[in-house]
Amino acid sequence: MDNRPDEQYGGYDQYGGQNQYGGQNQYGGQNQYGGYNQYGGQNQYGEQNQYGGQNQYGGYNQYGGQNQYGGQNQYGGQNQYGGQNQYGGQNQYGGQNQYGGQNQYGGQNQYGGYNQYGRRNQYTNKVHVTPEDRYTRARSFSGRKKGFPVIAILLFVVAAIGVGFFVWKDGSRNAVLGIGEPIQTEAEPGYTVREIDGYKVIITYLYEYDIEALVVHTKDYVGFGLDDKLSQKDLALAWGLTAAHNKDVDFHWDQSGRFYSFKIDAASAAVVGSASVVNQQSSNNHIIPANDDVKNKVWWIRRGDHIRLKGYLVNVDAYKQTGETMQWHSSTVRTDTGNGACEVFYVTDIQWV
Repeated sequence: MDNRPDEQYGGYDQYGGQNQYGGQNQYGGQNQYGGYNQYGGQNQYGEQNQYGGQNQYGGYNQYGGQNQYGGQNQYGGQNQYGGQNQYGGQNQYGGQNQYGGQNQYGGQNQYGGYNQYGRRNQYTNKVHVTPEDRYTRARSFSGRKKGFPVIAILLFVVAAIGVGFFVWKDGSRNAVLGIGEPIQTEAEPGYTVREIDGYKVIITYLYEYDIEALVVHTKDYVGFGLDDKLSQKDLALAWGLTAAHNKDVDFHWDQSGRFYSFKIDAASAAVVGSASVVNQQSSNNHIIPANDDVKNKVWWIRRGDHIRLKGYLVNVDAYKQTGETMQWHSSTVRTDTGNGACEVFYVTDIQWV
């Protein structure tokens, strides 16, 4: 074995002198464990190395002096836990660091001094909540408290108006004494023509019609059919004994699909005479307004109104150039029932009695 100074175990080799274990080597002098090496002098554990002096644990190293745990290192002096480091002095937990002095929890840091929870901070006497701030916040909160009832009251009023309107529009059951039979007379030949959705609509006058009646039910029709475009409302009208007893007898009036109906038991029918009397003293009327003024008035008619309508009983005949046709012919008597028994009524005038 050759023991020259720069060999493995002597002088500058691995274990001697400047080698791994001697002098500047790993374990001696400036090597890993001696002098400037890992564990001696300026090496890892001595003086300026990891655990001594300026190394990891001594002096300027990790745990000594200015290193991690000593002096200016992580845990000492200006390091993490000492002096200006994380936990000492100006570091994270000491002095001006996170938890000391001006750090997070001390002095001017987060919880001390000028920090979040210390002097002039969120939870101590000089926090960043000035009297002006408190006044502004108080006014803001007070405004919200005052604003809430106002909005609630407005919503309540709107809802009440909506409910009230529908209740009003539905009307109420009423009775009117002494209403006579409708007056129907021959009309001079005449017709009116309208153009609706590609249809040529011919409205032919059959009879002049003058009816005073009690409105016992209404039905609005909103759709895309030609009948809906011509007539947006049907009126169930009554007169005679039927109108006179409409309040003390519940006839269970109803309208659907352009028909009207009533239901009474034998005892109720006896009050007016019979169910046939009810049929002869009531009718379902498809209202075709003659103009916009009449159309607007029709919209306001509701159950319980005592009205007088004038106009014509008519036949409606419509056709398209493509061959499509539509017919809607009026009943001209008050005694018929079933399909075709309704009056198609071209109204020229409306009066409330």
